[in-house]
Amino acid sequence: MNLHVATDLDGTIAFAGQPPHPLIRAALTRIVARDDVALSVATARSPRVISEWFGDIASRLGRVCCNGAIVATPTTEVHRRSLDPWLVRELVLRLRERGERFCVEYGDRFAASHPEALPWMGTKARITLAQASPLLDDVVKVSIATGAGWAEELALLAGAAGEVYPHTTGDADVVARGANKADGIRRLRRSGESLLALGNDVNDRELLLTADRAIVVGEMMPELDAYPHVTRVAASSRAIVVALRRAIQKQSSSMLLSAGGRHLRDI
Repeated sequence: MNLHVATDLDGTIAFAGQPPHPLIRAALTRIVARDDVALSVATARSPRVISEWFGDIASRLGRVCCNGAIVATPTTEVHRRSLDPWLVRELVLRLRERGERFCVEYGDRFAASHPEALPWMGTKARITLAQASPLLDDVVKVSIATGAGWAEELALLAGAAGEVYPHTTGDADVVARGANKADGIRRLRRSGESLLALGNDVNDRELLLTADRAIVVGEMMPELDAYPHVTRVAASSRAIVVALRRAIQKQSSSMLLSAGGRHLRDI
């Protein structure tokens, strides 16, 4: 592979809690068919969404899930960073004191404080806790429905043991310290691969900054416009496909030509 494409999901290539538009899905299908480009999804969501949303191309996708707490190839989990059980306990106690709705994520399933807590996480792998205590071991993420509004307090509670990622949708995630999308993609990239990254929110910032070329979708993080490797596009499926095509062509053309003059294939 010459190029590694790493894309966020929600707000970047998927909108309103729905899978990617057919235009984007078609572009991704063409990318995974190439022998010179690797494709990974870097998301706050769990690994379950990869197979649920991407179907037959899921077997070709790298996975950086739960904000980097779980990293996997299409066949093997290569890294997992779990929260310290004592922090999970303290978070659950504090959230219940505040009457907050929350979900505790394990990767293959999640425990919810209420049947309707964070409904975008779905119902297939949901276990409703009611007043029961969740298992404290092997937790990769705690998601808080209104956490973005008190992210600073959550960060104080997490201390040196956790990272807090607030989202534009109003919720926030707490993951283990050091878990982030940039670290996850580093674990999947092969030596010599250039990196093209797509994202839209603060949990994508480090990934976008460390990429060779980056596409920011929407209006968040205006400070990134000062970086010469960054392109900004509207949150539109058609605009994203056009920007992705151009970025891949620009990033990979010189490598493809030096490898024997092969023609670029349109995505």
